Amino acid sequence: MLLQQKIIPKQVINPINYKNLFFKKHLKFSYANFNSKLKNILGIRDDIILIGRARTGIYLLIKHYLRETKNKIVLVSPFTIPDIINMVICAGGEPVFIDFEKKSTNVSLSNLLELIKIKQPSILLLTHYSINDFNYKEIYKLCLKNNIVLIEDSAISFAGTSGKVNINSLSNGSIFSFSSFKFINYFYGGALRSKDPSIFKNISKEVNGWERMSFFNYVNKALRTLLYNIFFYDKLYNYLTIYIIRLYIFFRKEKKKYTNFDISSMDGSYFKRPSLGCIRELFYKLDNANLAQERRRRISLIYFKYLRKYSIPINVTKERILNSSCYNYLIYLDNSEKIKKKLLESNFDVGKIFYENCHDYKFFRNIYGETRNISDLIDNLIVLPTHYKVTQDYAKRLCLKLLSIIKNDC
Repeated sequence: MLLQQKIIPKQVINPINYKNLFFKKHLKFSYANFNSKLKNILGIRDDIILIGRARTGIYLLIKHYLRETKNKIVLVSPFTIPDIINMVICAGGEPVFIDFEKKSTNVSLSNLLELIKIKQPSILLLTHYSINDFNYKEIYKLCLKNNIVLIEDSAISFAGTSGKVNINSLSNGSIFSFSSFKFINYFYGGALRSKDPSIFKNISKEVNGWERMSFFNYVNKALRTLLYNIFFYDKLYNYLTIYIIRLYIFFRKEKKKYTNFDISSMDGSYFKRPSLGCIRELFYKLDNANLAQERRRRISLIYFKYLRKYSIPINVTKERILNSSCYNYLIYLDNSEKIKKKLLESNFDVGKIFYENCHDYKFFRNIYGETRNISDLIDNLIVLPTHYKVTQDYAKRLCLKLLSIIKNDC
């Protein structure tokens, strides 16, 4: 039984050359030119250090900056993957959770001021989501005033501006991700920057002593990526989805379930440099990174045109969209579960973001912080796709269908 309308997956992986898993030859290219080109794409001035796992950058930056202070408090948004919180802990930090503004992915300035007064933190880990944090300049000023190290997690929003200031330009350090779902992607991979020359030198020395990632470090992720691509191959996915949707709708429960996660030490793959095959893959993809981001912005502008009143953050503007990653497009609706179900019944694949509120994990429930607005956002969030398979026509039809559901059923 075929679908009347082609279903586009809510998320896809940009093509990866599997041959680079076996690439072991000397890579003939100028690292200085590679570094310069990547810096230009990221919009930063500081040199970067390539690492095998992006999240290791959080560990390295926090570990080195904490060496200069006795206070180990690190402010971090729990709207992330749980291993980021684990990186803070492994680096010797004591995480404290910070909340968002209501119906937003922007850090709450009032909550930040309160936590500065109560906890006197040493580090703030600022995460940029699909739209770069509106309060970037204000956060930087507060950190500067209170002697707080500002580190940016730019895993899904690697460039752009906030208030006409380039993100990653004011902070003490940043991390960037090149894992499978990202703009510039491989199976694993990342980079970091540090504004402090001494810390940059120390981290460089540490990383340069590591071995490179091997085939065996990538193989599990490569297999998962391959299976994902096979399942979401257009013809197979559209043939199977009509049955999967019916099963999903039938068995779906309203109760929230969180991803399984166990606190553990960092395995050997965290302390390795990227393979030559990874670097080769990244090098060839640099030229298309900005094009991929521009495409997502164009799709986001269509969503903005029709769904402005439901958009996250609530006061997002066209200018903000044109200067952010638009990794996906977030909207807030009170009946999100009901609406997602009806969209699936109409063959529109939407869902939740891969981030959850880590404050609700059993290992992190006792961490200090109020995250009421983050929980409210997750409970009412719908994630609209912006990847390269989403056409402008599809985005428009999705908007019109969604508005029809809101008007008639909710």
